[in-house]
Amino acid sequence: MQTTTEKLLQRALSLVQRLQGLGKSETYKYEVCPGVSFNVRRDYTDRFIIDEVFKLAVYGDVVKDASVIVDLGANIGAFSIYAATKATNAIVYSVEPEPANFATLQENVTLNNLDNVHLLNAAMGSRDGNVQLYTSNDNSGAHTLLRDQGGETVNVKSKRFETFMVEQSLATIDVLKIDVEGLEYEILDSITTETFAKIKSLLIEFHDLMGHGRHYTEIVNLLEKNGFTAEVHTPWWMAKFFKQGTIIARKG
Repeated sequence: MQTTTEKLLQRALSLVQRLQGLGKSETYKYEVCPGVSFNVRRDYTDRFIIDEVFKLAVYGDVVKDASVIVDLGANIGAFSIYAATKATNAIVYSVEPEPANFATLQENVTLNNLDNVHLLNAAMGSRDGNVQLYTSNDNSGAHTLLRDQGGETVNVKSKRFETFMVEQSLATIDVLKIDVEGLEYEILDSITTETFAKIKSLLIEFHDLMGHGRHYTEIVNLLEKNGFTAEVHTPWWMAKFFKQGTIIARKG
C-alpha cells in the first residue's frame, strides 16, 4: 500500500507532467533525440519515462551488440524503441498489458518506422489465462496486478514466461528487461534454471514489497545462484520515497 508521502510525490510527478504539456494538445509529438520521436499524452507520465531511458540512461549500454531483446512492461515503448534504435540488428519483443498504453506503443513503433519490434498485448505472470490489471490514474507506468496497489481494473491476457519463450521460438535472450510494478518476483520465481541459462543479461526495476514479505535482495540472490553478477542502482530519492531501484545483471 502506498504511504501518504508516496502518494504526494506521485501527484507532484503528475503535476510536472502537466506543466511539461502546457499549451500542447492532449497528445503531442516529443522528439527526444534526433530521429527518435514519441506520441506522448499531455496529462500522463509518458515524457518522464522516455527521458529516464534516453537522457538519464538508467539502463546503461547493456543493449549494445544484442540480437534478441525482450521488454516486459513496455509501457508506451521508451525502452523498446531505445533498444531497437541502439541495436539496429536486434529483434525486440515488446510486451505491454494495459490497452491505452499498448495503443500508444503501437503508434510509437509505427512513428519511428521500426520493423524489428514485435508487439504483444499481454501481462507476464506465473500462469496462462486472464487476470485483473489494477490501473493508476496518476501514473501510466504504475498499472499493476497487485490488488493492494491499484485502482480500477481491466481484464487482460496473461502468459507464463516459459509459454512466451516457446511461442516465440526463443532459444536465447541477450537482454531481458522487466518493469512490471511488483510482479518481478512472481515472474522470476517462475523461471526455471534451464531458462535462466538461456538469458545473458537482465535489467530489472525492483519494488520492495515488504507488505508481501518480499525484498529486492531475494532477486539478487536468485540471479547470483543462476550465474549472474548483479549490480544494484538505487538513487537515494527512489529508495527512500518509492522503495524501488534498478538491478543490472550479467553472466559471468
